[in-house]
Amino acid sequence: MNRLNILDLPNEILFIIFNKLNMVDVLYSFVDINQRFDQLVFDPFYIRNLNMTFMTMKSFYDRMYSINNHVFDKICKNVLPKIYHQINELIVEQNSMERVLHNINYPQLYSLTLLGFSENVLFNHLTSNKILRQLLIEQIAHLKVDINDEPVEPSSETLAMMFALILSLCKQLTRGEKLILWR
Repeated sequence: MNRLNILDLPNEILFIIFNKLNMVDVLYSFVDINQRFDQLVFDPFYIRNLNMTFMTMKSFYDRMYSINNHVFDKICKNVLPKIYHQINELIVEQNSMERVLHNINYPQLYSLTLLGFSENVLFNHLTSNKILRQLLIEQIAHLKVDINDEPVEPSSETLAMMFALILSLCKQLTRGEKLILWR
């Protein structure tokens, strides 16, 4: 009986498989397996858009799961130091932002999406997180922010102050691009 091994698949098929999987799963499962997988996973066209958010199971209940701490630690310690210079777009959630941005400079980063933040936590980051502030001032040309709190009528004062702060910090937002802030 002739058995097919994943290593027998051509690179094009492996890229299709990687693109169907959650990026966190690919980074955790395929990095440091062998030189060929490293070459594929670290391909500049694949790795430039890094989504470090929770995983969503599309089902009747649409459940969301945070990234396992062990998985996340491995990616932050073993993978991010290898790819930080290739990342153009970064998507982070409230629970992962500190570790993803901590002690790593992303010189090519121009797009940042912040998902699932509460107003107060995001406001804290905008006022006290030096790394985030520096990114917003010097590099970020595209910014999307998802606030996870329930809308309050009339709009909260914190939200208005946060919006003004973001606009004052983001000197690099490209003309014609929109700052997207949604609930």
